[in-house]
Amino acid sequence: MSAEVLSLDFTGTIVTMDMIDHFWNEAIPRHYAEENGVPVDRAKEKIQREYDEIGPRDLKWYLPKYWLDRFGLKVSMDVLLEESWHMVKVYRDAEKALPILTKNYKVIIVSNASKEFIEFFLKKKGFKIYKVFSTVSDLGVLSKLPQVYKYISKELKTESILHVGDDFVQDYLNPRMAGLNSLLLNREASESREKDVITSLEELLVTL
Repeated sequence: MSAEVLSLDFTGTIVTMDMIDHFWNEAIPRHYAEENGVPVDRAKEKIQREYDEIGPRDLKWYLPKYWLDRFGLKVSMDVLLEESWHMVKVYRDAEKALPILTKNYKVIIVSNASKEFIEFFLKKKGFKIYKVFSTVSDLGVLSKLPQVYKYISKELKTESILHVGDDFVQDYLNPRMAGLNSLLLNREASESREKDVITSLEELLVTL
């Protein structure tokens, strides 16, 4: 399956959620506690209540700057990201495949994660990605809807895009509804998997 552009999901495809979870649930509460002179446990409870008050159906829930401003934190985004970096976990197949894929193809990332997380990761790892599209940071929508892929296709001036990710609807069905190709990444799939399912990003090295 050839393509001019290879599009990859981020969390669940390249990295686990560990670093991002640490940022929200450990780094922010700890700095809130330090800056406000309260115990960390109390800070975690307060912050979780406020996360819940906004909820994942609101775009603000996903934006780090909104929360730093809301909590009145003086700590910088870069410091919080650095403190969470030790929790980053890159899937082994992604670690091996990405350096090769980025040399041979235009590789983009299309993700619901905030752009700050993605760009910090790429800077630390040195992966040369052609372009990053964050639905929440760049497009103001909560998920990778078909119109997101249509927008990306228009921006890149090509329909020759193959998207790969681990979510059946957002990473497999929606790109196809937008007229693009897609593969579903399922690392737990059996040998008798469907033809549009891959179990490792390393399979792209021989598929493309």
